Amino acid sequence: MSAAFAAVGARAGGAGHAAQAHARTVASFVRSGAAIAAAPPAVRSLSPSLASAASLPAEPLLARAFKSKSALRLRCPHCFFAKRGGRLRVICKENPKHKQVQK
Repeated sequence: MSAAFAAVGARAGGAGHAAQAHARTVASFVRSGAAIAAAPPAVRSLSPSLASAASLPAEPLLARAFKSKSALRLRCPHCFFAKRGGRLRVICKENPKHKQVQK
């Protein structure tokens, strides 16, 4: 270590070197997998390294919002009109992108 870095470390109370050593220790602990083994069972079961790819869904299940339109239309044979909450809506079970609500 150069004299300039040693002087900076001395002014900061030597905390610079200790922080770097701590970061290296934490990184090696996490890489070794000891963090997962030491975790409680609930955390271990949620670990992505332990979950198999076959058990995860192919795409996330997201709820789509309704498109707000003044004139509704059926976009496919699976779309149908429904009146809910005093509003006319188009619902489509096959393709959620087709959901619409009248303004």
